[in-house]
Amino acid sequence: MTNPLEVVADVGLREKRSRLVDDVTATLRELILTHTLPAGSKLVQTELAERLGVSRTPLREAIRLLEQDGLVRVSNGNRTVEVVHLDGDELRELYEIREVVDGLAARLLARRGMPAGVREQIEAHLHQMVNSVYPLRGDDFFTAHLDFHSEILLHCGNQRLRSQLHLVRMTAASLRDEFPLVVREGPRMSAQEAETHARTSNQEHRAIFEAIDARDEALAERVARQHIARTIEHYLCPCQE
Repeated sequence: MTNPLEVVADVGLREKRSRLVDDVTATLRELILTHTLPAGSKLVQTELAERLGVSRTPLREAIRLLEQDGLVRVSNGNRTVEVVHLDGDELRELYEIREVVDGLAARLLARRGMPAGVREQIEAHLHQMVNSVYPLRGDDFFTAHLDFHSEILLHCGNQRLRSQLHLVRMTAASLRDEFPLVVREGPRMSAQEAETHARTSNQEHRAIFEAIDARDEALAERVARQHIARTIEHYLCPCQE
């Protein structure tokens, strides 16, 4: 007969391991999305486990989840992890898919309506983007931008569509790696130009939010698709390379 205490202990261990995997996954995802671990970085799992202070088991599970997100590739007999880097053509093709995904997510959320908590959360991301423009703080802007799009997708009510969250994360991270001028000034863009781009982006995000809030399905889809189309045109069009 099974000892009930052993069952309880086993459940407790599984829950503890699950929380650890979630923590490791969240930590690595943040390091990748904030460019602390830039695209193309090769990470040896033994070194990574030591750096994070965890054993190989939760690390392997976390890497598997990040691989599903499209943020890392595993090679060398599962010993080496590489942060995914997408070239311009790959990224453009994925953003063309995102134009459809983001548009549909906005339409569906407008149809459902935003619960108060979701509305507050999305609006908070909008405020963070606005507050990150003067002066431009690229890391804060990027995080809020990613959270804004992710929140709409997560609450659109379509489970199949929600499974495309990895696409949003992967493309956003890759665009930032390929075109850092999007979120900070550099040799290809002055501080004033970077702020202008960020301000335009904020206006587009506000239009998406207001259309969803007004429960205007057609408008929500249209402005969401236009936002992604503008991203493709300005940053991923072959004529811009």
